Parts: sequence; structure tokens; C-alpha cells
Amino acid sequence: MDITLNVTSNKIIHCLYITTFTLMFFSTNLKGENYLIPKKNAYGSLVFAEKKHEHPGVYDLFQSNKFITKDTTYFDLTPDYAMSKNENIILQQENQVFLTLAVESVKKNIIAIVNVYNAHDGYLYIYKKNIPYNGKDLCDKRFLITSYHVILDYLGGWCNYGLDMSSSAWLEIPPKSNYTYQVNLNDYYVFLPGKHRYNVGTFEHLIVRSNWFRNENINTAMFNILNQSHPKKKIDDLLYNLDLYGARLGVFLRSNEVSLLIDGDELDSLYSK
Repeated sequence: MDITLNVTSNKIIHCLYITTFTLMFFSTNLKGENYLIPKKNAYGSLVFAEKKHEHPGVYDLFQSNKFITKDTTYFDLTPDYAMSKNENIILQQENQVFLTLAVESVKKNIIAIVNVYNAHDGYLYIYKKNIPYNGKDLCDKRFLITSYHVILDYLGGWCNYGLDMSSSAWLEIPPKSNYTYQVNLNDYYVFLPGKHRYNVGTFEHLIVRSNWFRNENINTAMFNILNQSHPKKKIDDLLYNLDLYGARLGVFLRSNEVSLLIDGDELDSLYSK
């Protein structure tokens, strides 16, 4: 989609300055407390160790990645939270937005319930790419599910939102209101056989205030520059705190992390459907 920007040279310079500062800042602040626990193995996909298998198995991430260099570590091969637990709590309190996660075992399914509460006096908007499409289908890898050194593969689909950051790409949350969605994790992840303890959390959600749309052109320009500078990195991984013209326009927030015991033998499997 071609976008024509009508911004002054001063705004473009300001956008470039903010972009440069943001890239420098996040190069040293992307990892949270999960950084201390490397995930050396993965589980779920039928394709690993350079071939397709009939059943999923635990596989070593190094052995299943063709783009390994002498400097590659396990941390480079797995997704992680963009911020620590304490940073996330502070940002939620500062912005009066609270994102909570509950995980329940219902019959043969593991249900994740995500609630976003807007305690702020003004309207807030959540980026639709970060929530289920039509309120039910995941469009991206939105949950981090681990069991000690094993990370579960995301096996769902993807939605192409492109670089649409216009008002139609956002879900409105009125003041003092909740937005809640539920996801059957069995539809997107395969759990290990037997009983294992898991940690489950959401990745960051981008939430903005109404003044985001008053600066829509300059924000779109910034996201375009980021994409050109880092084509292999998601914008979500580069930004979680936007602060333009002295007014915070948006913030990335994630849920709490839930720890629970799950017996994979008792669940409906994605591969049995």
C-alpha cells in the first residue's frame, strides 16, 4: 500500500531523531527476565532436524536452524518478552492500563483468558494485529509457552496487516472499561505428552491514546523507517514506549505469566483434528 506523507522537513528530522534514539535504546533493553533461562529445545512442529516427521518430538534448536554462525546463541533463536516483569508492572501503573492473563483447563482444552482494563479517563486503542482476528483466531505468535528449557512452537496462521496504522487498525476501549478475549491454546500449540509444568504469558500488546491519530502521518513515517532499517525485525520487538513531542502516545504492555501443571495426554491435540 502506497502512503503519501505530507509532513514538514522539521517533522521528518524529528522523526529520524526519535527513530535513531529508539533503535539505540532498545538494542540494550529488549530482554526480560526470561533472558536468564535459555530455551535450548522446541516442541510441536512436525518439521525439524531438516525433515518432516509423522509425530512431533523435542528437538534441539541449533540442529534445526540453517542460519547458525559462530556468534549465534540459543537466545538468538527463540522469542522473548520485550521487557522484564517489573518494567511491565511499572508501565501498566503509569498508563493506568492493566493487562491480565488467566489460564484454565476446561475438559480437554487449555483456555487462555486475556483481559485489558482501561482505568484511564480517556479512550485507549489496542492494535488489532495483537489480538485475535474477529475476536477468535490468532494472527500471530501471541503467547510464550515454555516448560523449563523447551518452548512450544506456534502452529497457527498469520494475517497480513501490512503497515496499516490508520484508525481502522485499532480497537477502541472506552474509559473504565474492559476488553476480554479467549483463546483455546490447543488450536495453536501442541503440549508435551505426560505431566509438565508450564509458564504461559502473552507477548506485548501495542496500546495508544487518541493523540496517536493526531500524529498519524509522522507515526507512519517512523514505522516505515524502522522497517527499512531492520527488515528482519518486527516493530513489536523494537518499540514498547513511544514518547513524541513530550506526550506519550503509546505503550507496549504484556500480561502476567501463569505457571500451571498440564497433562498433554489428557488434551485434544491439534494433530488429531
